Amino acid sequence: AAKFKAPALMELTVREGCCSDPRCSGKHQDLCS
Repeated sequence: AAKFKAPALMELTVREGCCSDPRCSGKHQDLCS
């Protein structure tokens, strides 16, 4: 369904923003580990 998927070019930016947010990083541990 609506899982968190970022385009390749945006992935680093999204990862930085998400992984600095405890709530987001907790939902996306696969990106933030």
